[in-house]
Parts: sequence; C-alpha cells; structure tokens
Amino acid sequence: DNRPYPAFANTAFGYKSPMKLKASLTVAFAVPVAYKKNHRSSFAKRPQLLRDSSFTRLSTKRLPFDSEYDNDSHQEIERNEKFVALDYIETIRPVTLLQAVGAFWVGYLSLVKKTPSFVPPTTLVATSLSIFLSYGCGMLLNDLMDRTLDSTSSEKTKRPVAAGRITPKSGWVYACLLGAASLVLSRSNASLLLWTASNLFAMTGYAVFGWQKILLIKNLLCGWLAISPLVGASLLHRKAFSCLSTLKPLATVGFAVHVAREILKDIEDVEMDRGKKMTLPLFLGSNAWSHRIAFGIVYATLLHMILSPTYWNLFAPQGPNVYTAGVILGTILCVRAGRLTDVREGQRLLKKSIYVLLVGMIGGLWIQ
Repeated sequence: DNRPYPAFANTAFGYKSPMKLKASLTVAFAVPVAYKKNHRSSFAKRPQLLRDSSFTRLSTKRLPFDSEYDNDSHQEIERNEKFVALDYIETIRPVTLLQAVGAFWVGYLSLVKKTPSFVPPTTLVATSLSIFLSYGCGMLLNDLMDRTLDSTSSEKTKRPVAAGRITPKSGWVYACLLGAASLVLSRSNASLLLWTASNLFAMTGYAVFGWQKILLIKNLLCGWLAISPLVGASLLHRKAFSCLSTLKPLATVGFAVHVAREILKDIEDVEMDRGKKMTLPLFLGSNAWSHRIAFGIVYATLLHMILSPTYWNLFAPQGPNVYTAGVILGTILCVRAGRLTDVREGQRLLKKSIYVLLVGMIGGLWIQ
C-alpha cells in the first residue's frame, strides 16, 4: 500500500517512509506487552526490551502513553515489594511463634500469682519480642538447611525458602539479624541474655549441626524449646531459682505434648526422611505404633491435667473460668485429632488444641 500517510504521522514518529512508520507503530504496541510480562522492569530497562525485539532499529524516544505504563509498572513493583516483605514474615511462621511467647506469659503470670514481684512493662515487652525473634531465627535456620528436602514435599515446597522466593544468602543474613536483635532485646538482664544465647545455640545445633537427624534428639530438643520460655520467665523474677518448683507442673505438660506432636510430624515426613534422618517411625518401622505412642502421651498428659488439683488450684482456684473452658475444648480437639486417619490433619488439630490450652491458662491467670 503506497498511499501517502498523514502529515501528523510523519512528524509524530519522525519517519517519512511507510515501512519505517509501520515498524515504529508495531514497536509502540509491542513494547508495553513485553513490559507488562516483565513487571519488575523499570523505564530504564525499556531500551533493552527494544534491543531484544525483532527490530534492528533502537529507538530511545518516549513512546505514546509512556506515563500510563510507567504508573502501572510502579504499582506492580510496589505490590511485588509487599509480597517479598510478606515472604520474610511468613518464613518465620509468626502464628507458631505465639506458642513460645504464650508459654512465657503463662510462666510469668504463674510466678507473679505465687510470689508477687514487679517487672517493668518495657522489660516484659522486650523479652516477648526477644523470644519471638529468636524462635523465628530458629525456624528460618531449619528452612535454610532443609530447603532441598522441603522442595520435594508437596506441602513444604510452598515455603518461601524452598520455593526460592528467599535466596539462601538473603536467608542467612536475615537469620543473623533476627538472632542479633533478640540478643539486643534481652541485654537488660545478664541471665536472660545467657538464656537467649543458649536457645539460639540449641536451634543452631538442631538445624545446622544436624542434631535433628539423631534418634529422638529432635523430639526432646523441640520439647525443651517449647518449655524454655517458662525458664525465661523465672529469670525475670527476683527469686528465680526458688520459683522453678512452681513451673515444674507446667513444664511437664508442655514438654510431653510437644514431644508427641513432633512424633506426628515425623510420621508425616517418614518417606522424605528415609535415608537422611533417624526418626521414631523409621526406627520402629511402623507409623501405626508411632501414632499410638504419640497420642498415648497426649491422652496421659490430659488425664494428668484434669485429675491433678495442682492445675485447678493454679488456674481456677475460685471455680470454673476461662481455664475450664480451655481444658474442655482442648480435650475435645485432642480426642478428635487422635481419631483422624489423616496424620497431617490430626497434627494440625493437636496444634490448635495447644493454642486453646494456652489461651485458657493465660485467661485463667489474668482474671485472678
């Protein structure tokens, strides 16, 4: 088609031949498409997009509707930055970390009820944050060391580290920052600082030094880390060592239930762990017996809580309250979890029952 093009077209694009004008128009509409596909590209990268196109001519002139596409790209970049931030939050599993913080508050409130002692609110908040960050560091270390294994799991492959959304280098830097921040927050008390450092060492040994691969060490270490915040609470009390007897019943329950939960998690990962770790299900060669052992521990612990007057005197001395509701609902959830044939769903339901019991304990102590 050799018909003349309008004058405005020649001046608008700087070309005086129909073929060059066609090429320019094609670029004008092709670049935004490529620009949308690569949403992280900025305007500075647009010449490279043009260079990679099928046209040999490189035009660095601003194309029609540039401002519109630039605004869209900036909005998408902002959205991606938010997603990256969410990945860094997700990888430390903040909901799970609330168990550790909740255990600290159960221990602290139990001690204050037994022997009143004033602790500045700022110290309590700083200690809670320190526990949150240090345990988050442990979660991240575990994900970094198990990223290859997790990438083969249909469930764990969605985690930010296993999925590659957080690189190993960025993950290690992030873990170091979390650990350092937790130490800084606990520096007000020398004993608390040493306790935080010991927890970080235990988590590093678990993930980095391979302690989780030794038979039952993983279960026992996870059980200890679950009740460790109770010890941290006693370190804030002016009569730290004399208070340990008050926390012993609480530590017994927390340790037993978390050891049982780790056995259930080992049943979930039995095929993934085969040849790489020695867990109880692999040692026994039977998931069914491991399941019976885990829920045998859970049921025995619940029965001990219900029948022992120690817990009722501590959490509900004046009659039924929030703790009573927590025990009832927690027991129902545990029994339901033990009857489920899907181990993964049972383990998750057991985890929910732990949250319910923690809320009941904290509520029972708070209203006294």
